Amino acid sequence: MSNLKYLYTFIWLLPLSNLYAQNYPVATIADSLKQNAHSVVRLYEETFTVAETGYALHKVHSVTTVLDSRGQDNATVSVFYDKHVKIMDMEAYVYDAAGKQVKRMKRADISDVNYMSDFSLFEDNKIKYADLKYSLYPYTVEYTYEVKTTNLMFYPKWFPQARRSTSIEKSIFIVTTPKSNKLRFRLLNGMSEPKTIDTGNGSELYSWSVENQKVTTPEEMSSEWAMAGAGIITAPTVFDLEDRKGNMKTWKELGQFHYDLNKDRDVLPQNVINEVVELTKNISNKEQKIKKIYEYLQTRTRYVSIQLGIGGWQTFEAKTVAEKGYGDCKALSNYTKALLKAVGIEAFQALVDADEPDQFLDFPMANFNHVILCVPQPKDSIWLECTSQSNAFGYLGDFTGGRHALLLTPTGGKLVKTPIYTPSDNRQFRNITIKIDETGNGTANIKTHYSGLQQDTRSQVIELSPADQKEW
Repeated sequence: MSNLKYLYTFIWLLPLSNLYAQNYPVATIADSLKQNAHSVVRLYEETFTVAETGYALHKVHSVTTVLDSRGQDNATVSVFYDKHVKIMDMEAYVYDAAGKQVKRMKRADISDVNYMSDFSLFEDNKIKYADLKYSLYPYTVEYTYEVKTTNLMFYPKWFPQARRSTSIEKSIFIVTTPKSNKLRFRLLNGMSEPKTIDTGNGSELYSWSVENQKVTTPEEMSSEWAMAGAGIITAPTVFDLEDRKGNMKTWKELGQFHYDLNKDRDVLPQNVINEVVELTKNISNKEQKIKKIYEYLQTRTRYVSIQLGIGGWQTFEAKTVAEKGYGDCKALSNYTKALLKAVGIEAFQALVDADEPDQFLDFPMANFNHVILCVPQPKDSIWLECTSQSNAFGYLGDFTGGRHALLLTPTGGKLVKTPIYTPSDNRQFRNITIKIDETGNGTANIKTHYSGLQQDTRSQVIELSPADQKEW
């Protein structure tokens, strides 16, 4: 599945207006904001304006002073874009400590490359970036961007102090939406309520701001959201995606959108149907039949992530996986669903967040990055990780176990809990037999049985080459 939680960040730069033309001498920064800081946000203004006609304008004006080498990350502009995001324009400047302009970003400074996440073979996303680093500290980088996006499934998140060792002079966040598509938002880590304004033209404006925020030290080992500091998550009520309309006011409605998007894509070639029917014809036990199908999947397919266009959300058809022998998590789970359907067993795909589970169960949003398969049973449902060629049947592991997933059914989405692995489940049972000869040399035979989450170790090792297994 495409990294759903990251698509809302597709952005680009646009020209600086005369309104922003000013100096940013470092001497005007308060001493309290320099303490323990490697960079200081002088000004950050972000606006997200949703139109009635299926698009939004996303604008940012950012000014950041880099105090030393450890703040250099703030001097690199990196921007993702794809077919849903139109780049409007761009410009950026660099100022020295006194506020004198020393660099203006030129077209030659911009690199434009294909972007692929670490789990994908190919994606149609691209990235433009420019290195604006300057040799003399401190210095200041100013830029703006504007993007027109037609992917309205994702709204921005605003965490003004998410960057480590960065203080803030002023940061502003404004979202404007039509009254017919009321903004949904979640305040986190002490963020204040917004100021709201009726614009008079059928829209509502929500604004937040913070000023003079010193460097904070987040608690280590806390969740991703807690580490980000005070902030806001925003989401639509209704949304558009390539002329498809959806609603995420409830999990049921969001699940319905995803179910309909992938409906009727589970048709298999007749030769595959014949093969799996023949394979399971002598198996009367339903669970054993499901296991046989799962083993069939594991021996005939492999995981390859290819994300094209709406493919981040819509699966390859099952017949494509049957022909090619590969697919991403959506495609392989859909293919397994089709295999089970061929032998009379119903299964449902489920969206799950493999990174930060169960953060916002009462706030429906498109915050999933993986798809698994659920086979409902009268007592305990069977869960299948369809991207693994080595997982034991019915085992999800730490990757997606012990959290809620959004089950996609014909009647809409349902939040359901995946299997929990308790301490008594997570064991290693090891038997060692050592034989010592008359000279004192010994040979050992070691057998280890892994259960529960300890299987993750086994799965990693079994996928290694024989030489690497011995080294391990």
